[in-house]
Amino acid sequence: MVTPARRTDAATKALTIWQPWAECIATGAKTVENRRRPFGYRGPLAIHAGLRRDHRAESWPQMRAIVGDPDALVTGALVAVAELVDCHLDAGCCRPWGEADAVHLVLANIRRLPRPVPARGQRGLWDATHLLDTRPLDAPEATP
Repeated sequence: MVTPARRTDAATKALTIWQPWAECIATGAKTVENRRRPFGYRGPLAIHAGLRRDHRAESWPQMRAIVGDPDALVTGALVAVAELVDCHLDAGCCRPWGEADAVHLVLANIRRLPRPVPARGQRGLWDATHLLDTRPLDAPEATP
């Protein structure tokens, strides 16, 4: 069953993701995040690198091809923004990032933030609007 899409233009939601997976998303290589339950939200999504690390993932060859030194990764900060464009149950799709028997959150238009923005993560989707600049997320950074 696919959850109906709902977009909230007034807010940018955030999702906390353990490293090194947050870094794989920030590079644009990982365009699917796996979760246990579907999200109805569609729209801007800030990627928050959580304080925890998935040490099991650090030996995964696909991740190692993207991330050089997992010990040097930023944690406890927003590292990228993207658009959450789809959410569906696994149907043998979205490989290699989509896991079997998971809900796939499909990301598009992934952009690394110019600088990490320190933030406390939360479970599920949370509001990160107050942590981000008021300029559009895809606008170039202003020069002094």
